[in-house]
Amino acid sequence: MTASGYINVTVHPESGANYLNLQVNGQTFPNQGLLSPPFNDTNSVTFQNVDTAMLTNGGPYILQVEGGWHLPSEANMSSGYEIADSQPYSIYVTNELSYPAWNGDAGDGWASFNVQSAHPDVNWEIDIYNYYDYLYWYYGYTNTVNPIQIVTGSTTNGLIDYDWNLTDAQGNVRTNLSTDPAFVSFTYTTWTGNGGLSSVFPAGKPQPNTGGGGSAQTANPIIQNDVWPSSGGYWVTAYQDMFRNCYDSGGLMPTMLNAWLSAAATVNPVFYQTPTSGTNAQTWPIRYNEFTNTAFINTNSYYNLGTFYDDELLNSYLHDSRARNFYGYGHGASDIFLGLELAEVMATPMHRYRFVWLDGCNTANGAWDKAFHINGPGIFPLSYYQSVHRRPALFVGHTQDIPYARAGGPKIGGVQYDGTIPSSVPYFRSNLVFYWSQENSSFMAALNYSLVNTPPIVPPITFQSGPLAGQTYQPGQFMQIEGYDQLGWNQFNALADLPW
Repeated sequence: MTASGYINVTVHPESGANYLNLQVNGQTFPNQGLLSPPFNDTNSVTFQNVDTAMLTNGGPYILQVEGGWHLPSEANMSSGYEIADSQPYSIYVTNELSYPAWNGDAGDGWASFNVQSAHPDVNWEIDIYNYYDYLYWYYGYTNTVNPIQIVTGSTTNGLIDYDWNLTDAQGNVRTNLSTDPAFVSFTYTTWTGNGGLSSVFPAGKPQPNTGGGGSAQTANPIIQNDVWPSSGGYWVTAYQDMFRNCYDSGGLMPTMLNAWLSAAATVNPVFYQTPTSGTNAQTWPIRYNEFTNTAFINTNSYYNLGTFYDDELLNSYLHDSRARNFYGYGHGASDIFLGLELAEVMATPMHRYRFVWLDGCNTANGAWDKAFHINGPGIFPLSYYQSVHRRPALFVGHTQDIPYARAGGPKIGGVQYDGTIPSSVPYFRSNLVFYWSQENSSFMAALNYSLVNTPPIVPPITFQSGPLAGQTYQPGQFMQIEGYDQLGWNQFNALADLPW
């Protein structure tokens, strides 16, 4: 079919789904949040108001819905999540005005307006409104609303690119988050002559109507305002207590985790909380109790309830405006990490991060990069960030299950361990953070150093099931890096440390 404007996408999931994620060509649909239970109708679940203007005109685009199911019995030494995709559905997209390159952030004193006109030769106008002014008018509390800035221009190639320095028509800089938390904007175009939409569709496909002249308008996606902390970005560090059922000779896993915490503390105070008592929340570690071996299950009556408070605390840390860097280690999936659901993270507006590594299974397969406003996939050079007035940022996740132990462990003190953690698993991460934070190297250089200098796992860990069954795993495999891979440990983390 040919689609334009907003569409609804309906899926019929099996019962028990923990989330549904709309994807286009294998990636999360831009600006589209996850759906999570409870679903109003278990037989028919609908993604409403899916904005096709987030895609470039043309096609075909393949739409699929990804679903995730939690399988606690498999959560012993893996994520315990099963992922499935719906049947594919093909669409062509046609919009007079679209915004596939939209980023939606106003950070470091700049906001970018990137709109694509189907007609190449147009005059354009962008009207920008204060968020509160527009809402008061929209809901009828006031009769009129005036834009705080109007900009105009023309293009001969259909690209409307405007970088706004957050200064209104009266010369006031709009960086006060209490009065300008976000901006609403509209784009208007006019043109004469033919051309436009018909040029993007191959022969034999449905052709949209064109005319000899006309005009168009669109409501752009919301731009969220942001102010980088004056003292520089803080770190959030967290890990999940999910490996205590595996034998860790020499306690190398806690040593590795503390290396990340210590390195983060050299930058600014770190957001983390060690155990206190009862149900008081903690993130170092986040409590975990889904073990098949009862010897490792904590029977404290507060323990399971405490895991809920732990995730709430982590979520509050991540939303603190000073937090701009995050390293976490634990169970993951495309919709959950350390027990914290992606839908909960995205329920409250998040600001942009500089560095994020979600060190767990399948964290690169969902919309986690979008949640931290580091939009992937892809590697971008410094010149890209300079051209769009954007602070360089880096997101790291994994595209597969990431084993951390091999099945079978020793019996110590009368307790039979479920697995054994090879020393190379923590060594790889310790090497990376040491080289990155101490040797003035880029993240990619530190990663390559760790890959070369970490001994292979002997005997190897072999995938027992799934698409990788029979293959061996070595630390560093299945990592996906998005953004500026040359990022230094504390580079671009200060307020004024910018590449322009």
